[in-house]
Amino acid sequence: LTLSFILFSSIAICQTTVGLRGGLNLANLYSTDGETSASGDLMTAFHGGIYIENKQSMEYALQYEFILSQQGTSFDVGSREIKQQLYYLNIPFLFKYLPNKLVGLYAGPQLGILVATNKIDGQDFKEAMKPIDFAAVFGLEFDLKQIKIGGRYNLGLSNIDDTEFADTYDIRTNNRVTQIYLAVPFNN
Repeated sequence: LTLSFILFSSIAICQTTVGLRGGLNLANLYSTDGETSASGDLMTAFHGGIYIENKQSMEYALQYEFILSQQGTSFDVGSREIKQQLYYLNIPFLFKYLPNKLVGLYAGPQLGILVATNKIDGQDFKEAMKPIDFAAVFGLEFDLKQIKIGGRYNLGLSNIDDTEFADTYDIRTNNRVTQIYLAVPFNN
């Protein structure tokens, strides 16, 4: 409730831009037990949704997003490639620094809500994953007025593996996602 109040009151006060954002994900899962680590191959995927940017001044802005993001990894089992796909509703809260009218640098926290997974050999593994993922987001964006082009990295901070095996052997699995995107503002 408090976050909603802050969001909507800042929208009313500041110069606000609303738009669509989407693009390419290069996703992977990183697992470690503290001594050894492993990751699968990069999985090419997508993301898309809406953003709301509130300019606080000429140099600073706050940006909120609601993004559906396909994440996960791919790995080979024999001669077969398997994709472990995780679909999240990601809600980042970003602090943007605007050194000039063309460039924006940003960072902030992100809440990810797991909404679905794919099936592997007919089995859904959503119950093996924790429903919430926290991440740190940082990136760079170029504002060309009618379109924005950017890239960001989402560094998973929370363990998303909810299996007994992971608990027994103290294995932590985190999302790692590089995003390249286009954003189109509605009211720029």
